[in-house]
Amino acid sequence: MKQRPYVFISYSSRDAAFSRKVDAYLSLAGARTFLDEKSIKIGDSIPQRIFSAIADADAFLFVISNNSVISNWASDELSVAKTKKLSQNNIAILPILIDDTHLPPSLMHIRYADFREWRDDASFSREMRNILDALKLNEAVQSSEKLNMYINYRSLFYAARSESYEFSGQVYGALRASQANRHN
Repeated sequence: MKQRPYVFISYSSRDAAFSRKVDAYLSLAGARTFLDEKSIKIGDSIPQRIFSAIADADAFLFVISNNSVISNWASDELSVAKTKKLSQNNIAILPILIDDTHLPPSLMHIRYADFREWRDDASFSREMRNILDALKLNEAVQSSEKLNMYINYRSLFYAARSESYEFSGQVYGALRASQANRHN
């Protein structure tokens, strides 16, 4: 059995929701992924972990957005991946367009995945099948509907959990206020 591909996901932190969804999909499809917020641990050197992960990556997914084209981090990551591509030719660079920004000139010659309608489940699933195919995760392509159902369930779970934390915070705040009023 071929080793699972190692995929580096480069994005602006403002596009974290989209990037997390891609990460979850790829992970469930069998890819090993690098997503900074889950892969960099407390105490790690951020640049060292990022550049080491790009050096080890089989594929580099570059999330293109109005946010990423002005991000110094994303630009540096893309430069490192392009240098690896030119010197060793052992990394696939897969651009992913998520809004109506202009493609960086250095990526204009590469076919990109069009995720501008990524909030639509059918559109997201269709483009993810193309990404999985590019990564040669063909078996996962056949079961991508199951992956999509799981990701939608997981997204709902995290949304509910987030609302629960927000509600808990509001309740805690109200209790603290009432205790303060009682002691005054």
